[in-house]
Amino acid sequence: MADKDPDGYPTEVLMGAKVARKQAVSLIGGTPFFASRPQARRAVKKILRKNRIAFRENGPNPETGGIESSERAEIWSDCVLREIVPNNRLIVAIVEINEGLATDDEIDAAELLRNHTDALERKHLGHPLLGPSPRFPLQIELLFEDGEQ
Repeated sequence: MADKDPDGYPTEVLMGAKVARKQAVSLIGGTPFFASRPQARRAVKKILRKNRIAFRENGPNPETGGIESSERAEIWSDCVLREIVPNNRLIVAIVEINEGLATDDEIDAAELLRNHTDALERKHLGHPLLGPSPRFPLQIELLFEDGEQ
């Protein structure tokens, strides 16, 4: 409709509709739409904190990469699939739905997190990896940081 009547659909109206659509999708899909970078930063920090605690309590030794027993390895795999993977996917979704707040570097970091998460999930589901597993992108720790209050 807008293509056939561009004067009837000014840019401001279309951009407003785009924002409203993102907000509606975020409510339905459970991924929050934020009005500011500080709001987005607080949400991402909370998710990252959960992941850090899960890793510290259940994950492999950060220096050796080893896990002390097969039972602990099972607990870690369950934790990865139940907590870490969904949390990482939520961070990626937050960046995607709030792309207007994100920098290009942050959008790239979210894509690196997606790649890391896909490989992590494959590994813990017992599927063979197609190459070296991508490391957790440290840039994720800085998402939306400069707007924090």
